[in-house]
Amino acid sequence: MDKRLIANDMVAVYQSGNNKTVDARELHAFLEVGTRYNDWIKSRIEKYEFVEGVDYTTLTENLVNGGRQLRHTATLDMAKELCMVENNEQGRKVRRYFIEVEKRFRNGSIAPLAEPMPLERFQQIDRLIQMLKMGQRENLFTAETDRALRVQIAESLLGHSIPTLTENITGHEPKWVPAEGFSAKAIGQEAGCVASKVGTVAKKHNLQTLEYGDWYDYTSKGAVRQIFIYNAHGKETLLSLLTELQKSGQDTSRKGDT
Repeated sequence: MDKRLIANDMVAVYQSGNNKTVDARELHAFLEVGTRYNDWIKSRIEKYEFVEGVDYTTLTENLVNGGRQLRHTATLDMAKELCMVENNEQGRKVRRYFIEVEKRFRNGSIAPLAEPMPLERFQQIDRLIQMLKMGQRENLFTAETDRALRVQIAESLLGHSIPTLTENITGHEPKWVPAEGFSAKAIGQEAGCVASKVGTVAKKHNLQTLEYGDWYDYTSKGAVRQIFIYNAHGKETLLSLLTELQKSGQDTSRKGDT
């Protein structure tokens, strides 16, 4: 049966014949269910009396490592019910998304986004997501490894690589800075202090988080490095803190960027 992707804002939704469908394993990952997928889907099918061939179809696929994996394609109605019975914020969020997809499709305002994703790539993305979740749960990865995994997932979804940043003529920071983005050097120049002082204040006040900006890769002397680029909120917060330090008499004078 032909399958085409019609929405992918949160969990991929496909048009399969006359039905809109969702991969139950992908939904399970998004719902952040603590139970193993095979146990979870089996209990849900039995408890809520979902019917194979009506509410879902089953596929056993061969993995590259020689193992086998069970997958289920659920109708959108079944997927909404699975979300509802989880009774958590993730479930409520994705259920509202499914309802919105139905409305948009019914109104004729949604079009297929792309050709169906190759099964091999979907399997790779699923494995990467599970690895990332495990790493976060067990605190296994450094920030660099965590980010590298996220980049790999994004590249797999996009189907092409994401270019890294390249160093500028001074070699201290990348040439490219995202729109509305500010490096420590730029903030330091505005505040009248060195970039290292900005970094010290940011670390002291835990400002290198997604609320204040994001980490970006760039290439320096053949090695991939990272730089934190602050958003407008991060910049204003840092400028305020640096101004307070200057008023209190602590040294933030310019001594040359390193």
